[in-house]
Amino acid sequence: MDIKSYSAILIGLLLVLTPSVLAAVTVTRSLPSSAARGSTVTVTLNMVVSGTAPSAVGITEYFPAGWTVSSPTFNAVDQGDRLEWLFWSGGTPVATRSITYRLTVPQTASGTATFSGTVDTGNTTNIGGTTTLSISGGATTTTTTTTTTTIPYPAYATRILPSSARAGTSFTVSLRLYVDETSLPNAVGISEVVPSGWTVSSVSNNGNYFASDNRVEWLFWAQGNPVADTTVTYTITPPVGATGTGTFAGTVDYGGATNPTIGGSTTVSLTKKKKSSNDEFTVTLPASAFANSQVKIRVIDSDTKDPVDKAQVDVFLGNDKYTGKKVAYNATDKNGTFTFIPAEAGKYMIYVDKSDYDLYKVALTVASGAPTTTTVPPTTTTAPPATTTTAPPVTTVPPTTTPPTTPKPVTTTTVPPTTEPPVTTQPPAPTTTRPTTTTDNSWMWILLIVVIVLAIAAYFLMKGKGKGAEKPKNGNGKKAKDEKAEE
Repeated sequence: MDIKSYSAILIGLLLVLTPSVLAAVTVTRSLPSSAARGSTVTVTLNMVVSGTAPSAVGITEYFPAGWTVSSPTFNAVDQGDRLEWLFWSGGTPVATRSITYRLTVPQTASGTATFSGTVDTGNTTNIGGTTTLSISGGATTTTTTTTTTTIPYPAYATRILPSSARAGTSFTVSLRLYVDETSLPNAVGISEVVPSGWTVSSVSNNGNYFASDNRVEWLFWAQGNPVADTTVTYTITPPVGATGTGTFAGTVDYGGATNPTIGGSTTVSLTKKKKSSNDEFTVTLPASAFANSQVKIRVIDSDTKDPVDKAQVDVFLGNDKYTGKKVAYNATDKNGTFTFIPAEAGKYMIYVDKSDYDLYKVALTVASGAPTTTTVPPTTTTAPPATTTTAPPVTTVPPTTTPPTTPKPVTTTTVPPTTEPPVTTQPPAPTTTRPTTTTDNSWMWILLIVVIVLAIAAYFLMKGKGKGAEKPKNGNGKKAKDEKAEE
């Protein structure tokens, strides 16, 4: 997808978050009035778009628990108890269209089945049309539940499971309790053992989950839940990355000598989506999140470390998607990024899903108040040392240049010794051409000249004394000769 397309998506998100007065999207459900146990029916959702189509529309359709869904159109996502569709410019466009899926009625179903759903265009509205379907008769085929009903116990139960599930994806388990009203027990207990390592939640009818031994229990008696035909449910989630088959087992205790085994389905096969060797997400959440501030989520492939685009992200305010309120949804962009703004503080559950990947679920705690600007100081502390350390050396240079100007008056004190004409002609040359660098050398030249002058003067003085003494020397010499002769 090019940049222009992603720009259109971002603009569309803004339109989704604000009610549009230029468009109306309605969805109406069509159902048969009745269906037999074991039969398969077609459900139709007619989406009608009038006016200018919004940029994105989400449809959520809840079907009866334990019913098997098949053949949904327009890339629906099966969430176990509901189907979800997303229509947007990056996938299936928003337009008037007919959406269908098929449902198989369980052999144990009876009474009236109820359907419900919502349409989300920024404002959430309910799906209109038919909402109930009457279950009649039975299918022409014989199933294992037929033999289960013949068990001669005052109380027994059957289990309803999907035949397969995806690791990390939650689904609902239903236990249908039957009691013999002609010999009604005083109390009935149900004990259900689930696969080790699987997580149980949302236990109905005041049941209790004991994680230490993977057991769910219910008690029916006059002082609590009355003993009567009823259906109990719980939600279970296989661990992410789990493979193989999960086995369920359980018994019903009515106080008799034998506790009948819970009948019905006992195994669930764990499957991964096809055509994928990179079937797991790595989801990065912010270190902290605050109400009314943007939250950015990054989704990458666990194996290749590449960003995953077009992954469906659903955000619920609450402990899970079944009891929580859906507050945001959309697909990741080409950088694997999804953003939303939580309107209030609390616990949020984030679900990430895409074809060929396992569903990813993670919790995010959003605090009240505003984020603190702790990231600004590090950028300011590094810059000043570079600028302040280079400037001071420049200011210390001028003091070193001013002292050489003070020795200039000293050159005038050397002039007086020039009493002879030859000496006065030489000093001007060095003093005028190099006033700053030759001041010290001029002293040496002056001293040298003075020494030379004194040496010459001393020489002539000594020479004059020598000439005056020669005459007496000759006289004295002659006198000495005479004295010597006389001897």
